[in-house]
Amino acid sequence: MSELAVQVRAEYERQIGEKIDNVRRHRPMVEHRAAVSNALRPYLSYATIGALFEKDHSSVVHYNKEHEPMIRFSPAYRNKYATAVEVVNNVTKGMDIAPIFHESYNVDISPRRALEDIDRVIIGLMDMKCRILAKQNKGLAQE
Repeated sequence: MSELAVQVRAEYERQIGEKIDNVRRHRPMVEHRAAVSNALRPYLSYATIGALFEKDHSSVVHYNKEHEPMIRFSPAYRNKYATAVEVVNNVTKGMDIAPIFHESYNVDISPRRALEDIDRVIIGLMDMKCRILAKQNKGLAQE
């Protein structure tokens, strides 16, 4: 098992104050597994991430496909993912590990493409933030 994956899981569980159950299908546990899986994805393969949760690589592929809708519609998932990204960033910095860009994945995940994807995510999150602030300000104006 990947030392990076093990350290990330341990630190994430420490931060959330509970152990991630590999078996339970309750939404909070699924969201924890998905958040950590998606945060680790730039660094590890689907199979390696799957092994962390005793899952097949196809479960991690599913988490990856569901990531954008969960970011858009689940505040709980957004919080879990933010925590997972913070943990992954801290652990990878401490281990001096950079994201992987491997041509054999048969997808364009070059450094340029990765930066474009990050920019798209940031733009989407900034738009969401603006809408939340506008709604909040509208509520304050009505009081």
